[in-house]
Amino acid sequence: MIRSDMRKLRLVCLVVLAACGDDGGSVAGPDAPGPPNTGAVSLSSYKTMQTTQVMGNIVNASFLFRPAPATCTSQQIGPCILSQCTVLPGQPMYVNGGTVTVTGLSQTLTLTPSSITNMYQPDNSANAFVGGETVNITGMGATAPAFTLSLTAPSLASITVPAKPSGTNPLAIDRSHDLAVAWTGGGASDIDFVFGSTSGGPSLNCAFAATAGSGTIPTAALAMLPAGSGSFSASTEVFKSVDVGEWRMFGEAFYIAVWSADMSQSSVTTMVQ
Repeated sequence: MIRSDMRKLRLVCLVVLAACGDDGGSVAGPDAPGPPNTGAVSLSSYKTMQTTQVMGNIVNASFLFRPAPATCTSQQIGPCILSQCTVLPGQPMYVNGGTVTVTGLSQTLTLTPSSITNMYQPDNSANAFVGGETVNITGMGATAPAFTLSLTAPSLASITVPAKPSGTNPLAIDRSHDLAVAWTGGGASDIDFVFGSTSGGPSLNCAFAATAGSGTIPTAALAMLPAGSGSFSASTEVFKSVDVGEWRMFGEAFYIAVWSADMSQSSVTTMVQ
């Protein structure tokens, strides 16, 4: 099962804060032009079990008034979306979104903005996701409007294929062959494999239903990556958005996947050939 195009573009939306489409939580259709201003609440869980177990959850929020959006191009290739974005002139401005409350974690979290910068201090006091819990996000509103979003937390996934590179070696990506991927866990969410380029080239985001347990990233998609050094990461994710007036509010919950070999986070450099 492959996710909709707009869901695969969620990383682009959150990184460049552009006007992107809906994930079923918005009153706008998936192809509707988005509002110019953006709010985002991100919840990221991590868990590693190397010498000692390290786990937690980082929650952050931001609300930006953007006079000019980013322009993005995207191309679907099988289960993957190739994306590249350019930020147009016009500096975004942080604005006050009021108190943001997150419930459904191991404890209720309340985020408040700085009275000087309007930026929110990340909160890491909650435990990592159990997986499957309902997370409710409520923004009380101020300069940015009030909103509510509800997410189902993803579960931890363990990557079995490809194997973790030894030592500090990069993960070798051969663009002339399909790349098999496999994992265990992940629950009912989706699992995403993201390939980036250190040369400023496009990013490749390949998504599968976590219940599938395996997938194939086609050579046609890999061929679009520039040769040389890059990055690889995997995570299970749930993404929603809702439009409120001139604002599009995003909510994302993701769980950084681990390598099955040693339970370290599945984030490494790559060498694309």
